[in-house]
Amino acid sequence: MLIIDYNKNKVLCPKSAGFTIVEILIILGVLAIVATLSLPFIQSFQVSSDLTTYSEQLTQTLRRAQQKAMAGQNNSAWGVYFNNGQKKVILFKGVDYGSRDSDFDEEISYPPSFSVNTDFSGLIFFNLYRSSPSVGGIVTITSQNNESKNITINELGIIQLIN
Repeated sequence: MLIIDYNKNKVLCPKSAGFTIVEILIILGVLAIVATLSLPFIQSFQVSSDLTTYSEQLTQTLRRAQQKAMAGQNNSAWGVYFNNGQKKVILFKGVDYGSRDSDFDEEISYPPSFSVNTDFSGLIFFNLYRSSPSVGGIVTITSQNNESKNITINELGIIQLIN
């Protein structure tokens, strides 16, 4: 926008509205500091989200074993084996993991940063046409941030994820 001063026959140009290089560098510096400070929070949120997702997936796996046994699928009991050493949980056909038919195995791997522990032997199965488990107990899933979620299985076969 030009301003004309008719008394002095001059064209006046106002200062242009912009940022100096120093102002831009200061803004970029502040943004870099904010991004650096928020990174641990974002990582922690991701681990917490993964813990919730995996806990829900493990709960559904236990319920699927229970449903398959109740429905009499393949005329067999169904179970879940917790293998913390190999970081996986295995849904299997039968009452014993060692003598199972491995053609029916469904493996679910979990991240190395998680640990899954049970207060029973690490093996649970549901008898043919029944909802009650071989053992009741608690499955604890723990993340690298020491956050944990518990899945309870009672003697009646009620499986609950407790936050």
